[in-house]
Amino acid sequence: MDKVQRSFWWGKEEGKGLYFISWPVVSKDKAQGGMGFRDLSSFNKGLLARTAWGLCNEQQQLWSSTMKQCYLPNTNVMHAKKKRNSSWAWQSVHNMMGFIREFSCWVIGDGGTVRIWEDIWLPRRNISPIPIVPTTEAYNFNEIMARVQHYSGAICKIYNQTLETTSHILMEYNFTKAVWFTVPGALHSIQRHDHDVAAWIKSWFTNDMNDLVEDWTVRMANTAWEIWKARCNFTVNAEQAECGGLLQAMIWAQEEGLQHVCFELDAQVVVEAVNGDHHKVAWENQSLVLDIKLMLSSN
Repeated sequence: MDKVQRSFWWGKEEGKGLYFISWPVVSKDKAQGGMGFRDLSSFNKGLLARTAWGLCNEQQQLWSSTMKQCYLPNTNVMHAKKKRNSSWAWQSVHNMMGFIREFSCWVIGDGGTVRIWEDIWLPRRNISPIPIVPTTEAYNFNEIMARVQHYSGAICKIYNQTLETTSHILMEYNFTKAVWFTVPGALHSIQRHDHDVAAWIKSWFTNDMNDLVEDWTVRMANTAWEIWKARCNFTVNAEQAECGGLLQAMIWAQEEGLQHVCFELDAQVVVEAVNGDHHKVAWENQSLVLDIKLMLSSN
């Protein structure tokens, strides 16, 4: 196509002869001294990249859902592989996915589709995170237990007193003890190990309770994880609380069928992020702001 275009503009019927100015120079923008002709190769790549980006962000469109059903029914477009004997159109679009992955960043929601060791999801970084310990190697259990056992933070944010440690979080809260009471043998297990977290966790795999209670080790591990999440949710920062509170309030208003609602916020940065650039809030809160903007745009 470029050859046909060049021959037309230079008046060369057979495409032969002397060209006084190279085509890349002629194709430059007029402000840069060229004629502004399109580089058809770059133009084609731009259209394909736009189509690939549309597959990522316009999944409700008919054309997008059709291609997804045909070429990637069990995965998303960012992780799709080129199928053998697939159509020329899909192969062309798929060839641009490397460009999309290189210059885009995942916004973390529930984490159900992102691959944390392969995808780019850390803002302002163009590489995926690198694990401290290679994922293909076995973890040193003793080193991990040492980090768990000797963790200490600031003053406990729940009771506003007592230095916060791992044993304090998982064993000593009144709330924590009440939760462990629901797991058979858990409180007795804690008492036997005198708040030694590392020894206590190791005992989950050898405790006699495994013979008496089905999946006892799994229940202990899941309960400890839920206690930790509850602690993190309690100490959530003001910005995240403001974003989460606004989103829940909007969902409630929508469910109640309210049409004209005024929401008052205390965090100015959240107001600016909702009304303008969502990057104004911390990266972990940006997905909440995007959900808020989506709800506002749909009403």
